[in-house]
Amino acid sequence: MFQSGKAYKVKVEVAPGQVGFGRVVVLEKRGGKLFVQFRSRSDVSQTLPSGTRMWLVSDAPDNPFNGVWATKVVGSKIIAGQTAMELAPPKFQTVAQRRDAERLPLKCPVRVLAAPGRVVGYEVQTLNISRSGVGLTMSEANPPEFVVGEPVDLVIESPVADIPVTGRVVRSEFNWLHRRNTVGVEFVEMDDETRLNLDRLLGSISSSLPAEDEEVVTLSGLGAWLKSARPDNKFLKPGRSESAPADGGARAEPHGPADGNGQG
Repeated sequence: MFQSGKAYKVKVEVAPGQVGFGRVVVLEKRGGKLFVQFRSRSDVSQTLPSGTRMWLVSDAPDNPFNGVWATKVVGSKIIAGQTAMELAPPKFQTVAQRRDAERLPLKCPVRVLAAPGRVVGYEVQTLNISRSGVGLTMSEANPPEFVVGEPVDLVIESPVADIPVTGRVVRSEFNWLHRRNTVGVEFVEMDDETRLNLDRLLGSISSSLPAEDEEVVTLSGLGAWLKSARPDNKFLKPGRSESAPADGGARAEPHGPADGNGQG
């Protein structure tokens, strides 16, 4: 996976709430350990303190993005006259999901029925849908309307008909590669008419798919996840070289996409 001289996209957590994004360059591999350097936009290297957690991923177009490599900073070492961070042997963490119901691709707007007086100031769109739940995407990072384990009322504005449902949030994750939040909602309550409309919608989607694509449709390759994203090195401070920054080298994760794009 990791090769000397190669750069990899990385998520960094110096401390809880202090998250940053950027790239690392592998200077050397030794006994499973990696010796790496940060490279900011201004090509300034930076060393982060021991204990800093990292998640690395290749942005090669053929990467299916089925997981990330988790590690942490355990020290530093001089390699070829350069200060490098020593990382513990990375461990692969899968992001594959197993679903009981077949999910079909669907892109349509969703209205969130928030508490009276509360305005949801971000757009919500479906990613996929099944008879048991729906996948959603939004630019808001960790939105308060979608708390894991809590109920949420939605209206899916499908091409067949509006589908009002009460669901339970089963997953909410901020996709740091594309700067989008993805949410999984399990349906817990809908009336008979809504269930009929949902079945009509699923039938319409299935009939429009080519035979070979009637299984769960997912994004193909990391290139799709990265096509509208770019590295966020703002948490790196240009001009601070070869030493840990005073504030830990990271800043709080911003809400919404930094580049104005709406991950693929």
